[in-house]
Amino acid sequence: MKKMIGILLSAMLIAGVCTVAYAADTDNTITVIVDGQKIDFPDAPAYIDSANRTQVPARFIGEALGASVTWKADLKMAEFARFSHTFHGEIVYLDFQMGVPSYYVRGYKGTETEKRPMETTAVINEERIYIPVRYVAEGLEARVDWDAGARTVTITSKTKKVGVYTIPQSFTGDVVYGGIYSDGMKATRFDMGIGNGRNTTSDISIRTEQFLTYIVSQTMDSATIEKMRKFFEKNRDATPISMNEPIAEVILDETSGQYVRMLRSSLNTFSVRIYDKGIMPPKSGF
Repeated sequence: MKKMIGILLSAMLIAGVCTVAYAADTDNTITVIVDGQKIDFPDAPAYIDSANRTQVPARFIGEALGASVTWKADLKMAEFARFSHTFHGEIVYLDFQMGVPSYYVRGYKGTETEKRPMETTAVINEERIYIPVRYVAEGLEARVDWDAGARTVTITSKTKKVGVYTIPQSFTGDVVYGGIYSDGMKATRFDMGIGNGRNTTSDISIRTEQFLTYIVSQTMDSATIEKMRKFFEKNRDATPISMNEPIAEVILDETSGQYVRMLRSSLNTFSVRIYDKGIMPPKSGF
């Protein structure tokens, strides 16, 4: 991610994006807290700009809020993407164009676009992409509070913790931590219903992609995510022999050292069980 941001910034500067100076109060530290955790800005501090708005580095605030950050060089625009809590459980996108006093909120696949005004703009400062923290946080459906005396921004996002994972409330699959199953092993289980009249193909595509992109990626590597994606795609329309004989596959994630067992059951459900480190799950049975 750091490498990507560095490349993006270089492209931005080559494209002729101008930098701006810090506001006069940069000698005073601004603290940003997201869901109880203080966010560190090691070489690009938050600051208050001339419009009296707090500016923060895009990558750090994006990661803290569980969003991916993409630079669109041709538009000189930073795009944030994350689960939406109001766009029908889909993905919400925020588009911030450098130097423009407004931003756009888009639903999944570009639907339900809304233009929102800002009292300041996103900028390039000291070779960093800076975003007004209130607008990006509120755009991602979080609450923002400002303590002027402590010079602290407190952001509370609409997520919940399940085991080691941060789960957006919009994720409509079931999540259980520490369940003991028929295999006698302890695991974090994620269930994503398919078919059964309550979920469309689009629902399942969105849910599994959200699961892979924003949940599994918190602890596991890209190779594991790709293997899981292929399992979902291959078995989306498959029919298991019985409830006790689901279609199953076991993989080991090299980054976390944890085994992952994926199942396509006769109950029209994809189930993923991520086992505690050192525990090897069985290859058969539900």
